[in-house]
Amino acid sequence: MKKIIILLMILFLSLFVNAEAAKIYYATALTGGGPGALDKLDGASLSDKDGAIVITASNRYFYTLKTSGCGVESSPDTIIPDTNSSTKCWIRITDTIGEGWTDDGTTIRLTTSTDNVGIGTTRYVQSGGNIQAEINAITDASINKVYTIIVSGGIYNECITLKSYVFLKSESPLGATIKAPNAGNCSPVKIGFAGNATYTGIDGFYIDGNKDNQTSGSYHHGINVNDGDYVWIKNNYVTLTHPYLVHGTGGSGINAYQNASYVWIEDNIIYNIGDRAIQVAGENIIIEGNIVTQSYDRGVSVSSMYEDGLLYSAKHVTIKDNYITGQTNGSGIGYSIEGLPTASNQVLNDIKIINNTIIAPVNCGIKLSDIGVNDNNFLIEGNYIENTTTTLGSIAIGYKAEESGTATSGTASTLTDTSKLWSSAQFKYNYAIRLTNGTGSGQVRWVSGSDAATIYVVPNWTTNPNGTTTYELFRGFGEAKVKIVNNAFKNTSVVVKVEGVPTIITGNTAKEINAVPIKLYWTSGSVTNNDMELSYGAVDAYTSRGLIIANNNFSRSSSNRLYQPIAFYGTENSLVVNNYFRSFDYIILLDKNGTDTGNTSRYNLIASNIFEQGDGFISFVAESNNIIENNILRDVTASVAGTPNSTTHIRNNTGYITENSGTAIVAFTTTYIDVTHALALTPSINQIKVTATNDLGLASKFWISNVGVTTFRINTNIDPGSATATFVWSIL
Repeated sequence: MKKIIILLMILFLSLFVNAEAAKIYYATALTGGGPGALDKLDGASLSDKDGAIVITASNRYFYTLKTSGCGVESSPDTIIPDTNSSTKCWIRITDTIGEGWTDDGTTIRLTTSTDNVGIGTTRYVQSGGNIQAEINAITDASINKVYTIIVSGGIYNECITLKSYVFLKSESPLGATIKAPNAGNCSPVKIGFAGNATYTGIDGFYIDGNKDNQTSGSYHHGINVNDGDYVWIKNNYVTLTHPYLVHGTGGSGINAYQNASYVWIEDNIIYNIGDRAIQVAGENIIIEGNIVTQSYDRGVSVSSMYEDGLLYSAKHVTIKDNYITGQTNGSGIGYSIEGLPTASNQVLNDIKIINNTIIAPVNCGIKLSDIGVNDNNFLIEGNYIENTTTTLGSIAIGYKAEESGTATSGTASTLTDTSKLWSSAQFKYNYAIRLTNGTGSGQVRWVSGSDAATIYVVPNWTTNPNGTTTYELFRGFGEAKVKIVNNAFKNTSVVVKVEGVPTIITGNTAKEINAVPIKLYWTSGSVTNNDMELSYGAVDAYTSRGLIIANNNFSRSSSNRLYQPIAFYGTENSLVVNNYFRSFDYIILLDKNGTDTGNTSRYNLIASNIFEQGDGFISFVAESNNIIENNILRDVTASVAGTPNSTTHIRNNTGYITENSGTAIVAFTTTYIDVTHALALTPSINQIKVTATNDLGLASKFWISNVGVTTFRINTNIDPGSATATFVWSIL
């Protein structure tokens, strides 16, 4: 609550400070000095960091004004005013929206940090007037004649539709209220619905959806952008959209979709919203500095929609520096798909979720489920997430199947669906198949190949699929689609849960975590350089491959032991290297995936880690062909659970002896010697090598027997006599 109050104070103070702001200018040509040319603007009226947007017949350009270091004119990169230029020039901005911020903030904030967006010809609406009538009275707005309508304080019971080159501004911050009329069944503010709207926006209004006085069955957003570009929505307070508390079809606070592009949603307060606070399915959208609280569903939703045969997907969206809390039925930030026939229809791309604070959502902090094969470039960086209790994960990443269906039949290593006509080798080693229902349900296998109607898997099924089996195919192995970087977590359950999407998890910190923090299902990727204080394990990996778990610090400060910091369930070809583990039960669990006995952990390397204060080293359940070497154990009970497969090698671990050598003598009057091997693990008889160093005296042969936990026996066929029988031995 204290954080909310501080942020509200900062926001409201900023609304009432009348600092001199930059201006935005519009032009239709770069040079030439004619009407509409950028260089025609008089340098005497220009100030440092003013902005300009130029739309020519073939291109769009963004500029910021510099007052020194200009050099010579070089269009389109440097434009110098024809009159009173002094040392001033226009410098072209080449970064595109959604690609981040420059150090001085001008790249993106050029067109959002100004209070004078739209300043040109000014009109006024006095208290008791009609805003829409004033908008409709403007018939000559253009790139060369931009209007700003200043609205006096008061309540305006109407729903308005903004048009191109017309900006709406409250005379005082939140002084003017636009409230949907009783039974109006409309969004208080619409942008673009009467045709494409460009260069328009709304600033400083209180937007009231009047939820209690609308017709049942209709739904309306507070501010709704459809077919609008270069739209500014800033400093507004949006609340009470209709219908209220209805998941999926309730009214959002701010909605930007269906060809919405270049939209700035900045410094708004969205409170007590019927569904999603902010929802976007457009391109080149900035959502920054908003306070979002008490929305029924997600705080911010990025979406892919399929309506009337057309696809609308969020692309180049940056969600930055927002404060999000109190989502009663959804995630802080989430992803939704609506009406898409298959995963190949959606193309969600370049989504950046940066430096947001997310407190106590009922669901996940950030949830990006249903990531399809064509979705790419998700960055989740620098966020702070606190008080999430869901086992779905503070950050949850999930796949959308590329292909699905019902099997016709199956064998030990195949699934056949004769309704399909796949191309040859369409599905290869980077795909996984999951049996979702029917016979064999729950099994997941990596694909080794395919033909027109058959999927080939490794290893074999534990239970073969048949005509009752439903399945999904997804690409779980390959280049990372999601990066989860430098986030902080406190008092949460699962920190990150990933299903079927290659993901990088690096540089994150966590404290007071009440479950295994990182859970990976049917995926690949890396977990590196994380620092976490935990209550349970560290990483659980289920039927994953190609994982890199490296350079992490996983520990618990108290005497309570972590349960299996690394647990592999049917995971293969993965590395666990250079990590530090402190205060645990058994270090590593190598097991099958649940009851799926055919899916064991294999071909993994566990090397060069430091294990400190533990009750045991390794728990072997269902595994083969693993290598465990060069680890350092300090204050660790030298014990294992289970028996390693004969193909697994444990060697050269400090504090856990698995190699030794020495000498032995079968003395006069005896026929054997019990040799103490001092190993932490009972060796197999094949690991023990014994070589005679004399002629065995009276004996003629020797052999090994009685291999036990602490000793093994060297036998001779008879008493060697006074000469004795001498040996050297080694166990490797």
